Amino acid sequence: MKQVTFFQKIKNRADILFLQLSLVVISPFLATNAHASAFTKLTNLFTQWKTEFYGLLAVGAFIYVMWEIVKVWTNKSQWGDVGGKLIEVGAAGAIIVAVEFAWAMLK
Repeated sequence: MKQVTFFQKIKNRADILFLQLSLVVISPFLATNAHASAFTKLTNLFTQWKTEFYGLLAVGAFIYVMWEIVKVWTNKSQWGDVGGKLIEVGAAGAIIVAVEFAWAMLK
């Protein structure tokens, strides 16, 4: 038989207390259809905001790269700089995709 130490007993009691407290706090919000419906609407709203924000980022990235191309056409920059800016924009987009993937894995 495994002997339980004093600190393990306290930790187990704290874990149970935390679970009970979180159930008491969360259950009123999840118990009714009205709250579930409001939660669904809020989730949809945040998803829509996220989509619009990504669209804004895409437009900003497009303008950023186009500005570099205009600088090349006016002989203020070189095509290698445009390639570097494209890599920067691609890396920023890859980071966004990687963070979303990691967040989905944690759900």
